[in-house]
Amino acid sequence: MDNLKTIYEGFKNLVLKDEKVEQFAEVKLRICYECPFRKDLRCGKCGCFIAAKTRSSSKCPEGKW
Repeated sequence: MDNLKTIYEGFKNLVLKDEKVEQFAEVKLRICYECPFRKDLRCGKCGCFIAAKTRSSSKCPEGKW
């Protein structure tokens, strides 16, 4: 259930922009786009869409953020 909540949170924040969330997401996105595990628009470790994951309260599976 926790995973569903963070997935929903990430997509909600992707659609309904919040300045504070976007500031943190920008930093996380830069880290993700340089990560060797990235597979196009998804995290190669957990399979999440990076744009949504970086806008949620979930953690990087590699501990990078």
